[in-house]
Parts: sequence; C-alpha cells; structure tokens
Amino acid sequence: MKRKTGKQLIYFMKYQLYLLCLFIISSLIAAEISAPKMEIIDTERGRATSFPQGITITDKDTKINGTNALFWERDNVAQIFQVVIEHPQFKITAETARYYFDQKKTILKTEVKVDSETLSIETSHLILDNRQNIVYSESDIIIKEKTQNIEATSKRAKYDFKEQIGIIDSQPVLKIIGQKDNEAVIVQSNKMMLKNREAQFFAIESINARTENTILKCDSLVYFLKGDSGYALGNPQVVDNQNRVQGEIIKFFLKEDSASTSSLSLNTVKIINSAIANYITEDGKVEVWGEIFSIYYQDGKPTMIIIQSDKNSLVSGKYLFTEQI
Repeated sequence: MKRKTGKQLIYFMKYQLYLLCLFIISSLIAAEISAPKMEIIDTERGRATSFPQGITITDKDTKINGTNALFWERDNVAQIFQVVIEHPQFKITAETARYYFDQKKTILKTEVKVDSETLSIETSHLILDNRQNIVYSESDIIIKEKTQNIEATSKRAKYDFKEQIGIIDSQPVLKIIGQKDNEAVIVQSNKMMLKNREAQFFAIESINARTENTILKCDSLVYFLKGDSGYALGNPQVVDNQNRVQGEIIKFFLKEDSASTSSLSLNTVKIINSAIANYITEDGKVEVWGEIFSIYYQDGKPTMIIIQSDKNSLVSGKYLFTEQI
C-alpha cells in the first residue's frame, strides 16, 4: 500500500476539514450548501465563512445560486452576490441578496426581476418568504401579465405564487395596452387585486378608468383577462366631455385590433338598469331614460348610442354623434 506524502496528507486533511465545515454549516441552517471553495475570514460584522468561487443553497424545492457569498454563523445569515433563485413556480435574479436561514426569508436588492409562466415583476427591493412562496415589495414595482397585454404599477405590492393572488395597494395603476397610446385603457383606484388562476383583475374604491376621450367612474370594477370584458358597480358612470351616462351596472367590452393580435381597444359599453343619459347640445341639455344604453366606439371615440326600453318605459331610440350624421 502506497503511503501518502506530507503534502498529500496535508491536502487530504484540509479537504476533510472543508467537508466537515460544510456539514456543520448545513446542519446548523437545515439546508444543503455546495461550493467549490470556502475560507474563514474576518469582517466588520465578525468572523465569516467566505465562498469566493460561488455557492448553491438548496432548501427543499428552492435553489439559491450566487457568484460569491459570505456566511455569518453568529447571525445565521448569508450575503450573496449576483443572485439567481430557482423554484418550480418562478425564477428571481438580483445583484445582491441576504438569506436569513432561521426565518427562511430572502431580501433582494438592485435590479430585481421575477419571472414565472404568466407574470414578470420588476423592482429595486423585494422580500421573498421562502416558506410561503410570497414576494413583497414597498418600492416602485411593475407587474406584467404575459397572457394579456396589461401592466400594473404601484408603490407597494404582494404576490402569492401558491394561491396565484396579487395585492396592489399603494397608488396602483393598471394599463390595458392598445396598439396606439391613445387606445390604451388606464385604470386607477385605491386598491387592486389579481386572481391569476381565475384570470380576473379587481379594482376597489375611487376607480377612474379612462381612454383618450372617455372616463368610467365607479366604486368597484372587475376585468376578465380571457374574455376581454368587465363590469363596474357602485354608482358607475361614463363621462365624455360634458356628456354623462349612468346606471346600476356598466359592462364594457374590448376588441382585438385587426392589425395586432396583442392589442386591445374599447369596443362597447353597456349601461344596464335605470340608465340615464345627459347630453349637452347647441340648444341646451338633453336627458334620456332607458333600461339599457349601448355605446359603440371606433378608434377610441364614441360613434353611436342605442337605447332599449321595456314596454313600460317611455323612451327608446338611437343617438348619433354629430360627425356620424
């Protein structure tokens, strides 16, 4: 049997010590760590384990990769650089991250991007709850829904990947993008919620939805992502310059632009139950009542209103806008 030389013995002992250190660290943090190299160094925060050639932390179905990292055993926290987090439901990248092993929480900073099958998220600061698979941000955040051409921005948002529900509740703005800027539908409210599994977007309180020429106001609004339609409740009204239409329920329908399959523009608005329309003309004001008002749009502008009434109503007919006469 060939005996080891002194150098080989020293290398063998260092390697065994390296494996032992990895085993001890992994045991303490209840996660698996793999790295090609590790060193013990002194930092301003105290003694730390350095991983200068990269690190991979595996905790159940989550894998955290970095080009280099520092681990402070005293605090049970790791500082990771050029981070890539991989999970079956999402992938997150950022310049830096701190992973708190006890809390199973990751705080990511600078150029944070989240990508999933249906969503993408961009922000400068993000918290990931690794136990619950929930991301949360109190910085400017952009959420894009991939299956439809819509985009939401806010000062604060949370998304639960397990339940596929997002809450956007600080100056939220939803943009349903058309082929042209003036065809986009912009929705503002106090709070919004995305139910991705049901393909529904909710807006709650002080809602103002507008196109270039029309404003829809209401207390609550639901937009169906797959149906390109929605409805408004709570004193809903449509305002066009000095003209106003209101009723108990307002339904709206978007149409797909013929020149672009990913672009949508306003097609029809229906005001249902106790509908009232007020129009300003050269001779004064016209007020009309009916059961259902249907407003039709072309290139973002209203072109015609059809008024329907039941047998007990006094008014029914059609209103053509001046340029259509």
